[in-house]
Amino acid sequence: KYDVFYSEKSKKKSLSFLSSFDSSKIIVGLNISGSSLENRICDDDVKKIILGLNSIRNDILIILLHKPEDRKWINRLITEDISSFVFPSFPTDSVLDLAALVDSVDLIISPDTSIVHMACAFNKPLVAIYKRDMLAFEKWHPKSSCNRVIFSQDFDSLKFINVNNIVSKTSELIAQLT
Repeated sequence: KYDVFYSEKSKKKSLSFLSSFDSSKIIVGLNISGSSLENRICDDDVKKIILGLNSIRNDILIILLHKPEDRKWINRLITEDISSFVFPSFPTDSVLDLAALVDSVDLIISPDTSIVHMACAFNKPLVAIYKRDMLAFEKWHPKSSCNRVIFSQDFDSLKFINVNNIVSKTSELIAQLT
């Protein structure tokens, strides 16, 4: 079990940001950036994940988690056809702001990053995406009671992930929420 603590100020930022959305919606935090370019979900797969989630349920809002310096790139990913249910996160200026946001959403989808471990600390439903490096996975696998793991077909990158499997596993976890 992990412990993650954040300030009341970070919690207020997160809740203030999320208060602008319909509270009856399921809010999914989608992180697409890993610790390196190889651990990043490609833009085409991001779009497929987003459209796949929207096709299974129309009560899902997707928050794209990102570093403040990635804001322009994230905004370019949010095309007009998805702009009614996909939004950039607020600028998470610190890891504590990010932790508060992870704690405040209903579910997380993320490559292997600190976000996976934050989700585990808060026992947040999680779909974690890993390269097919089993030694690294053994060391860094999610340690929570509510997670699903998807492996890339590639040892060194997330180039070959099964998007349908991500959508399916996310749907399973959402069914447990409702």
